[in-house]
Amino acid sequence: VDYLMGVYQRRESLRELMFARGAGVHVQAKQHRNLSEHKLKARLADMQTLFRRQKPLLPEQVDAALALLVEMADRTLGMRPFPVQAMCALALDSGYLAEMRTGEGKSLTATLAGVLAGWTGRPCHILTTNEYLAGRDATGFSEFYEACGVSVGAVIGQMEERQRQSIYRAD
Repeated sequence: VDYLMGVYQRRESLRELMFARGAGVHVQAKQHRNLSEHKLKARLADMQTLFRRQKPLLPEQVDAALALLVEMADRTLGMRPFPVQAMCALALDSGYLAEMRTGEGKSLTATLAGVLAGWTGRPCHILTTNEYLAGRDATGFSEFYEACGVSVGAVIGQMEERQRQSIYRAD
């Protein structure tokens, strides 16, 4: 019982920590609004290199990378992630589950976390409830993924084995 009570009590402090980090990411992202396209892409490439080489990463490094991703999402997709979306992306990147309601931007949140995972070289599969969403998100977010240096693909039921293997090699 003591163990379960401890888990329950720590849960709230983790939520507060992630919310504070998500708000911090949002503030950092505002500082990147004046960067040129070239400088933003150069910083993203530097972050990608850092994620590939350094393990484990410090929370400040992950937050800085996510702030750059927020700005790139705004520029390429016309969608600026909210602090709660950054919070959930941080939670996913940390290995936690994040629950979001309908319309809160689960696709964009998963995309942010997917880029962070793709940079590290960890296998990353974003699962959806149906094939339509998988194809829509892979195509709709492709410009963002490409700008971040990450390859993407969608596996659907009617694919041949050769096509599936090719897509499984994507980031």
